[in-house]
This record gives sequence, C-alpha cells and structure tokens, in this order.
Amino acid sequence: MTIERSFCPCCGYPTLSKRIDPQMSEWDICVLCNWEDDGQDDSFADVVRGGPNGIYSLTQARENFKKYLVMYYPDNDTRIMPGNWPGELEAKQLLVKCFEELRATDDEPTKQSLWQEVLKLEDKLDNITSEKIREYEARIKDKATAPKLCRLYE
Repeated sequence: MTIERSFCPCCGYPTLSKRIDPQMSEWDICVLCNWEDDGQDDSFADVVRGGPNGIYSLTQARENFKKYLVMYYPDNDTRIMPGNWPGELEAKQLLVKCFEELRATDDEPTKQSLWQEVLKLEDKLDNITSEKIREYEARIKDKATAPKLCRLYE
C-alpha cells in the first residue's frame, strides 16, 4: 500500500492530497489540524492572509496545533461546531502517534499496518465532522421553526 500525499504546512503530517505541482496548493483541509492549504508556506509563515484560515498566520496556527491539536485558539475556534467532540481528541492523538511511527520506520509491513490505522483514524475524524455538521444543521432548523411554532399558539 503506497499512499502519496503532501504534508500539511501547519501540522507537518501527510494529510493532504498529493500536489500535482509542488508549488500549487490543492485547497484541501487537513483532517488533523483543520488548516486549509491555500499555498502559504514558510517564506510567508508570519503573514495573516485572511481567507480560508481567517485571522491565523501559519506560525500562529502551528503554535496552536502544538498546544491544542487544532489550528485555532480555544476561544476563537471557527469550526462549524467548535471544540472537541467525544473521541475526537483521542483520535487525533492516535493519528499523530501513527504518523510519528511512520517517520521512524523503514519496515514495509509496519508501514502498511500504520497506513491502515491512519486511514481508519481519518475516517473516524471525518465521521465526527459529519456528526458536527448534522448537529449544526439540526440547530439551524430548530431556530428556523421555533418562531413559527410560537405563532401557531398565539
């Protein structure tokens, strides 16, 4: 099993689609740190570009990832549903551990096993994100219908 990926400029792990042109971003969002690959790199790491990564420079996002395993400050988490959900932090910690073990080994069977675990953990994080989206949509729907229900009883 060979998985070709690009390394996330924020967390440094191979979480992004392999770039066709190494100089061009693919606009992927890292499943681990939530950085959107907008092409920013080390030469402009201290610049806040706005756009998909908001108020964060690459340098700030990297520091946050080291502390919180996400690019955001806890009090300015702009994900659709901020904060960690059950199992999310643990999955991220295990994913980091797998990536670190991948870096440390040259043994092909071990790499195969680790990549299988990486894919499972990424799938788990994708499922958690889907749950967050469903919860967000349910809250929006509830807010939209609440005034209508109140008017029915007036």
